[in-house]
Amino acid sequence: FGVREEWIGNLKFNISDKEKTLIDCLYLPEYGGGLSETAKTFREKLDYEKLYGYAVRMKDLAVLKRLGYLLDILKVKTKIKGMLLEKIAGGYCLLDTCGANEGKKNKKWRVIENVEVEE
Repeated sequence: FGVREEWIGNLKFNISDKEKTLIDCLYLPEYGGGLSETAKTFREKLDYEKLYGYAVRMKDLAVLKRLGYLLDILKVKTKIKGMLLEKIAGGYCLLDTCGANEGKKNKKWRVIENVEVEE
């Protein structure tokens, strides 16, 4: 999901849309340059319904928690924040897997704020 095939001559490759790329970066922050880099994606126009759908399809609570947290601190106005809150449960996850294993606990999104995310 979130990927389409493209061709250059006789070479076929897959390319993901913005929303899928963002979700992948929330899933594995170390491959997206960390959460501060991922947060910059929110400056672009995004389809938040698609973003929510992709996040749910990942079946990973950390993705839902990180997405909700970023939407909150970046003050993004979207109805998916409430939908995300309904889905999160369980323990805490690291906000960024590239950061330390400790930090302030965000009770709302159940993340450990182990890095500072620039707005």
